[in-house]
Amino acid sequence: SPPRAEKLRADARSLSRTLSARLGDVKPPPPSLRLSAPDPLPPADPPPNLGAAEQRLRRFQRLLQALPPTPLLLQLRSDLDNLCSLLQAMAVLKGCGDPPGPGPPPYEHRDPPQLEPELKELLEEAPHTVAAMALGRLRSCVEGVVVGLEGGVGC
Repeated sequence: SPPRAEKLRADARSLSRTLSARLGDVKPPPPSLRLSAPDPLPPADPPPNLGAAEQRLRRFQRLLQALPPTPLLLQLRSDLDNLCSLLQAMAVLKGCGDPPGPGPPPYEHRDPPQLEPELKELLEEAPHTVAAMALGRLRSCVEGVVVGLEGGVGC
């Protein structure tokens, strides 16, 4: 592949590994934490391709923005933002077409927001658990991105 594509892939791989390591240092947030995002948690399974990876990471990004900003969270947000930009650039270089814009997720059209009952309960009773779960899932997702980048993930 062209040198620029190879450099993007190497940068994305390196940043994904850094992000995964930082996520390993996350302590569960305090019980006083409140999530303001209506997001059901994004899944932890590895995204199938570049576009899906970028969209999934953007959902985690929105979730992180709902958490009180600690220095580590601010760093994670910044890493995520950079990783999304790298994945987007890779998709464009590979000729994957324009990445779909972040249109309103389907739950915004529902009334009330359809959270899984257990997630809804968790949010009410233990928002810190939801935050810890979200960060755990983000780590699995990022590890999936690393594997995909090593295997030469497609559009």
